[in-house]
Amino acid sequence: MKLKTLLMLLCGLSLVACDNNINKDELQSIINNNQPLCYSLPEEVRPFPKDIFDDNIVEDNLNDELVDIFVDLNLLTKRKLSITKLDGSLTYATRYRLSQEGKTYFNPEKGGFCFGNIKVNDVYKTESSPTRYNQRSRTSRLVYYHYSFSDIPDWAKDKRLTQYYITPSLNTERLYDAKAIHYQPSLYFSSFEVDKTPLIQLR
Repeated sequence: MKLKTLLMLLCGLSLVACDNNINKDELQSIINNNQPLCYSLPEEVRPFPKDIFDDNIVEDNLNDELVDIFVDLNLLTKRKLSITKLDGSLTYATRYRLSQEGKTYFNPEKGGFCFGNIKVNDVYKTESSPTRYNQRSRTSRLVYYHYSFSDIPDWAKDKRLTQYYITPSLNTERLYDAKAIHYQPSLYFSSFEVDKTPLIQLR
């Protein structure tokens, strides 16, 4: 999969203090974006703990094989339960919980296991660009740079995950192109926005 360009909105006092030149260290300090890559889970299993019943009382026909991969990767634990129904009969369920390792990577806002960092390799071009922001015209610069991913855990490279996810290359030597917008003057805050298309998508 060709990774879509990351779009960054940069508004930082540190970037506009002296001149229009932006170096990779300044850009890196603004990005500082921990765990940008996420294996998002199906919506019906994002809250944990989660009980999956054997008699298929499950929304959207959840594929529990996917959840079991995260058990094998030590990000989830599972335990079989027997539950007595109101009519006295038994039903069975599997209860999934986050493991200690899973708590390190699970992001409830993104609904999945997130990891890695973005490492700026170089800024290779900047150019002026008139931009409207909050209904005002502002001078801005387009900043073109290369980046790679770093700090990829071993579990994230498990080949079984490619059955369920479309992923970019997790090779930390591979460089990607990206573009940032540097607004002037400073608005006294900074932010990082990722393209609307997820970097990793469920198939």
